[in-house]
Amino acid sequence: MRTHRKRTLQRLAFHLCPGVEASVSVFVTMLEAKVPPPVYLLNENNKPLKAESKQICEQTGALLHPVDDIATYVEVAGHRIFVTRAETQEAKHFGDPSLRVLGFKPLSSLQDHHRMFHAYFVYPNERGKELR
Repeated sequence: MRTHRKRTLQRLAFHLCPGVEASVSVFVTMLEAKVPPPVYLLNENNKPLKAESKQICEQTGALLHPVDDIATYVEVAGHRIFVTRAETQEAKHFGDPSLRVLGFKPLSSLQDHHRMFHAYFVYPNERGKELR
């Protein structure tokens, strides 16, 4: 088995309670290696090909502009509610990434189906934010 240097997956703020915050690093010690995607090359000069996707109107055959011509909607109670791209981006970003302790439960309440993925290890980050 090959060993690698631990790499930080992410640096986060860790909120213990209101007013107490520390900086932590998140590590993954074991992660399944994935096969990289294939690289397609042009036959004549062996340069990599670049894939492009374009949306085409079914009625006219014209190219559609992704911001102006394509509408996004959310279905609520059987009705389509159209949302703009800016509204979608605003809904996706609702604050800086952080860990927040909500409470503690006994170890006996942890069941087998709760541990389906690899473990993440949270470690204090000395180079990050200091305790407040």
